[in-house]
Amino acid sequence: MDSTNTQNTQNTHDAYAGPHFDMICVGVGGGPDEGNLSSYIFKSHHQPWDDGCVAIDAGSGVGALSRAIRSDISIVDDLREALPGDEYEGASSKADSNDTAHKKVTADTRHDTDSYRLASRIYTSITAYLITHPHLDHLAGLVINSSIKFGACKRLVGFEKTLKGIEVAFGGLLWPALASWASCGGLVERLQYMQIEPFAQFDVPGYVHDAGSGSVSGTPSHTANHTFSCTPFPISHGTVGLVADARTRAAVQVEKDPNEVYDSIAYFVEKHSDSAHKWQKSFSFLFWGDVEPDAISTLPRNKPVWAEAARRFVLDELRWVWIECSYTNARPNHLLFGHLKPDLLVDELQTLAIIVERFRRMGVEQLRSVNTSEFSVGGGSGSGSDQGYANADEDITAAQHNHTHSPIDNALDTPSHPLSHQASQAVNKALFGGLNHASRTGYNEGFGVHRHTTSRPLQGLTIAITHVKEDPMLGCDVVGERILSELESNPATQNLGVRFYRPKQGERVTF
Repeated sequence: MDSTNTQNTQNTHDAYAGPHFDMICVGVGGGPDEGNLSSYIFKSHHQPWDDGCVAIDAGSGVGALSRAIRSDISIVDDLREALPGDEYEGASSKADSNDTAHKKVTADTRHDTDSYRLASRIYTSITAYLITHPHLDHLAGLVINSSIKFGACKRLVGFEKTLKGIEVAFGGLLWPALASWASCGGLVERLQYMQIEPFAQFDVPGYVHDAGSGSVSGTPSHTANHTFSCTPFPISHGTVGLVADARTRAAVQVEKDPNEVYDSIAYFVEKHSDSAHKWQKSFSFLFWGDVEPDAISTLPRNKPVWAEAARRFVLDELRWVWIECSYTNARPNHLLFGHLKPDLLVDELQTLAIIVERFRRMGVEQLRSVNTSEFSVGGGSGSGSDQGYANADEDITAAQHNHTHSPIDNALDTPSHPLSHQASQAVNKALFGGLNHASRTGYNEGFGVHRHTTSRPLQGLTIAITHVKEDPMLGCDVVGERILSELESNPATQNLGVRFYRPKQGERVTF
């Protein structure tokens, strides 16, 4: 046996050697500012935007990107071709040379026009939208922008329930039917639904180039030559049929079944080299949709995501995690409505650290074969039993790619799971009976420990904070800065070794 298969992965994995990705933060907020909503566009760091880029959510759109470009044109400085420089010079020359005010207006108009054209170039180069969930703060820009056809047909990617939600927006009543399940060959269709399945890796559609010209042809490529692949994990974003009355602390049932969890998606985005063995040179990042902490969820589904993140992190394939943190610690748990706050996010990172420690004891080949989607809600593998993790290393090893049951199926079959209780019990537990970060007795019991035991196990990992819900009564960035401060000052943070970063709207992040 190759010696690298038996050595500790901490000493054998390849260097990350980035940067590998460029991300433009078109919008980073979670409301109420309608001009700054969750919207991100990324590409390979080694290719121009014209070679094809991918969007994650689209709460804000081309107008927000245009304003960002006007503030800092360098965020798109690697477009393949610059805009013509003399298109409006004739109009400018007609102005009175002494009319300085008119000259300023003309210059500003030119600047606005160019920023919109550059933003449109970026949106034309988008091949697919990875939608985490169909809430309006993640979808509004996509819907409004669909009135203009930016290049070729774009794929709308999501689970079936995600796409069915988007279908409501494009149903003809709220907005014209500009999206289709069929091929986009009609007069008005700009978007095509692309259904994906939980845990199933898929290739993101790319562009092909015109021979000799080097320009984007606008024809989606469905060959094997894709730049990115993705693996989607289902996560929980609160409960569909619930609202909470803060005055009475009562759970109010609305039309939907209060047992029904609102699905969101965490995407692992992977970039491949041209190597024949993709796994040898693959690099990825993790992007979470809106998500609630496992500690207060009726259907905890974060652990499989953290297990996959831990696997890639230990193999030195992942260095960035993008995750929401909507509120400060002052927000009561029963008013989180499917979101995170700093102490609960740090709590989730403690889970990641525990799994990282376990995985560092495994050999490289052994770790590569782990199927992390089989981490059940209770902490064990999804091999059909609900046993704990007393023998964690053996159970992790047993979770191979020959599974037949999903962790969700196993969770629902467990009598002790909240979803098997009466609706009222599940509702009350979800809203008011959840454990807080200081008293999560037993949450990590399955791993045989309640916290990580080594120093700074997440050294080298960056957590990018998204979806901050600013309070306009407090002023700009007040909530965001407070969230960052609470994350960094948490006593557990220093021992985790993780770095927190809060991207700003209009920023281009290279990682």
